[in-house]
Amino acid sequence: MKLTLRTRLVAMLIGAVIAALVVACTAFVVYDRSSYVASRAQTLRVLADSLSGSAAGAIAFQDRDAAAYVLRTVAAEPMALSAAALDAEGHTLAEWRRAGPSHESHTMTVEAAVRSEGAVVGRIRLVFSTRDVDARSRRFVQIAGLVLALTALASTLLAMRLHRLVTDPVGELAGAAHRVRSAGDFTVRAKRMSDDELGLLTDAFNEMLDGIQTRDADLEAHRRGLESTVEARTRDLATRNDAMRLVLDNVEQGLVTIDREGHLATECSTAFAEWFGAPDEADLGHHLDAGDGRFATAFEIGWSQVIDDFLPREVSTAQLPATVSRNGRQYALSFRLLGRDDEPVKGALALIRDVTEELRQREAEAAQREFVTAVERALNDRRGFEDFLTETDVLLATLAAGEDRTVVARMLHTIKGNCAIYGLTSIAARCHALEDKMAEGETVTPDDVNTLTEAWRATARRLSALFGERSDHVELPREALREACNALILAGRTAEAAALRRWGDEPVGPRLARMGDRAKELAERLERVPVEIEVIDDNVRVPRERWASVWSAMVHVVRNAVDHGLETPEEREEASKPPTATLTLRTRQDRQGVTLEIADDGRGIDWDRVRAKATRLGLPCETQAQLQEVLFSDGFSTRDEATDTSGRGVGMGAFAEAVRALGGTVTLTSKRGRGTTVSAFIPHAPATASFARRTVA
Repeated sequence: MKLTLRTRLVAMLIGAVIAALVVACTAFVVYDRSSYVASRAQTLRVLADSLSGSAAGAIAFQDRDAAAYVLRTVAAEPMALSAAALDAEGHTLAEWRRAGPSHESHTMTVEAAVRSEGAVVGRIRLVFSTRDVDARSRRFVQIAGLVLALTALASTLLAMRLHRLVTDPVGELAGAAHRVRSAGDFTVRAKRMSDDELGLLTDAFNEMLDGIQTRDADLEAHRRGLESTVEARTRDLATRNDAMRLVLDNVEQGLVTIDREGHLATECSTAFAEWFGAPDEADLGHHLDAGDGRFATAFEIGWSQVIDDFLPREVSTAQLPATVSRNGRQYALSFRLLGRDDEPVKGALALIRDVTEELRQREAEAAQREFVTAVERALNDRRGFEDFLTETDVLLATLAAGEDRTVVARMLHTIKGNCAIYGLTSIAARCHALEDKMAEGETVTPDDVNTLTEAWRATARRLSALFGERSDHVELPREALREACNALILAGRTAEAAALRRWGDEPVGPRLARMGDRAKELAERLERVPVEIEVIDDNVRVPRERWASVWSAMVHVVRNAVDHGLETPEEREEASKPPTATLTLRTRQDRQGVTLEIADDGRGIDWDRVRAKATRLGLPCETQAQLQEVLFSDGFSTRDEATDTSGRGVGMGAFAEAVRALGGTVTLTSKRGRGTTVSAFIPHAPATASFARRTVA
């Protein structure tokens, strides 16, 4: 039901007056009743005290007639219903009751003690009716009701006249508003009828109409010129679109925008359409994907991080895929997010460049730098370089025939180390990738080996073409040396023949010096302390073919000595050790064979760490000899992560295997903080007819 403002104001005034009077009358009636009851109770207590004094003697002497006489004086009190005199034991001595109906619903009882000579000898009990209190309350309620009725009538009459002070100004405003709304006439003005808040509201309403009238006039003026403005802006927008289209048609980059969902906009550069086709309803990831789903998945994951806006935008944008391959060409991608930094991401502009030729140029430059480095090192040590080429051919052949994972791992690690020494980083990188594949539990396939072999052969052909055929001579032809040895043997001079035969062997000094140079380079690259190389060869010569596998595997021992053994400058200073480390490469010879030693004065081996890791791998490690043997086990390394220098756990095993294959032994001694020494004893080759196989019988 909809009530007018007038009705609500009148109802509120009347309701407020009646509510106030109800509260006041109720409070008055309650107060009168409570005060009257309290006054009446006080009067009755005085009466009871008076009777207790008059009846003291009668009760003390048990005089019933005298006590009854005293009680009959209560009859003068019109509201008295009964009176009783009780002795000290509570027995009724005398009693008075008013004649007539004795039942009363509301009564009041008063008792007073009777004393004689200071002692309580009984009590007086009086019972009175409270019907006069109820009658008094009813009269007051009737009076209050009459007052409420008269007041409601008066307040209604008064409200009917006073409501106009509020309703007339409001009605004027409502009427003006109705005329404005129904007729849309903003020239209407409301009449100000008071100087209070309603007057201020009327003024504000009229000012609002003035503002609307002014705005309508301005809008009309703008509307008149809007058509020409829109036409001019349309021409300007068309000009800009033509300029933008000209840019998109001639720019050499693939440009396209994507929305918040990753979907492509219809406009794109000509290069984008030629490379990937015109934009369709797919998102950027599926549009650029080559068909294997990898790019689409990577883009979806990266773009979801951008939209989440949890990480810094530079970080999340960097997670988007940066390259894509299509039709044999390589493309580089970059993204620029659309929208302000304090707003959610609206989309992005994708910039795509064809970097195929750039990558080819980089690869060609890297290959050229690698070739130059290899040539420089070959020029410094042609004999060693020729041996390296021959040894690598043998290792690759062994790798192609190898089925044992341990053998394959050793061959790969050895080829990688030797290629890295001579600057052939691309071959070393291929070996490292195959090692990673094995570390993940996969198997090196024949195709992997063939790819590696073809890459090596291409490199070897370039180098062989530069240096010509590999040399195989010492100071004189080997045939002449063999004939000289045969002649001495036939003459019975075997000692001289043996000494002469060693001229055809390789001196170890240059080998050790080259390894020392590589150790210095490695120490500098790994930011270790400067290292001084001490080479003591004792003029030892060894058969080149017999020792080829030892020299190949010894590279790992030297690299371990630098990587694991040598400290950083800070560590060495804290240990109060000289600022320059020493790496000693020594050989000595006796009648039984040749001893080879690699010693450093670095950190030494942490045997507790070796024991802990050996325990985890289930390797025997109770004795010191077992701990030393653990270091030569395949797959064991104190490094937790593999690098391009160490950490695979096959280098030391490869060295031990090469020595033992020649009937030799390997030992290792180390002291924490003092250094490590690896010794290998290799016996002389058994006496054979290799040099005398062409002796005339």
